[in-house]
Amino acid sequence: MTMRPYQIEARDRVYEAWRDHRSVLLVMATGTGKTYTAGEILRERAHDGRILWLAHRSELLDQACQTLQSRIDL
Repeated sequence: MTMRPYQIEARDRVYEAWRDHRSVLLVMATGTGKTYTAGEILRERAHDGRILWLAHRSELLDQACQTLQSRIDL
């Protein structure tokens, strides 16, 4: 699966924000591929330290875990 242009832009903005800030929050609309976009960032940066993934429901965490494992192979 390839990233869409707006996902690439979101990823690039996260990297830009990391230049000035220690923590960054990625916000995207429903159905725009937040999990996949964040997963691409995780794949590129996982070796740099710990990652915190937050959700307000355990089902969302389960879905994210499945997506990351199947699409990104984390």
